[in-house]
Amino acid sequence: MKNKKSPGDYGYITYMKKSVAIKIVILLVIALTIFFVGFFLNDKSNRNVFTIVAILFVLPGARYLTRLIITIPQKNVPEEEFTKFNSYVNKETGLLISAVVITSEEKVMCMDYIYVGNNAVIGLCRAKKKGKKYESSPKYIQDYLKDGVRGISDKYKVLVVDSEKKFEEELKLVSRKKDGFGDKEKKAYEDVLRFIKSLIV
Repeated sequence: MKNKKSPGDYGYITYMKKSVAIKIVILLVIALTIFFVGFFLNDKSNRNVFTIVAILFVLPGARYLTRLIITIPQKNVPEEEFTKFNSYVNKETGLLISAVVITSEEKVMCMDYIYVGNNAVIGLCRAKKKGKKYESSPKYIQDYLKDGVRGISDKYKVLVVDSEKKFEEELKLVSRKKDGFGDKEKKAYEDVLRFIKSLIV
């Protein structure tokens, strides 16, 4: 796809859904083509090696389908809002990611934003659709993220809030910090950011 996006780029969630949907269609077409070639080459029997190969193409397609289903509830945040929040971020020492979907063994967690940088991980989780599978409180997400981040750096503050005003205040606060950003701080930032990105669906 043109204009490839990555976490941190506005519109990533929409780009990712389209990209995954295209991959599902491609894999399905390949699998069906292989299956029917084998079906007609073997006197209309599905008992052949072509069927096995076709199934092997379906398996990654099923994984992509699960990813697509999980991310359906999450939508892009307003572009004006993203631009405003992102204007507070020092791009050399922090990154703001919007429309975030992460998973644990128990829940699918959706956040409007997550910021990583300046010894802080700050998230915004506004009210989401009700239902056991997608219901996740800011406190639950905060505790989940804190467990992972603390294993990387005990200097990082982890906070997930439920209001735009509080998120904006916290974002401005950490962005004004003048802490040093030497090799040690840079490595901790990169490790924490890598961990956060690894959780994103």
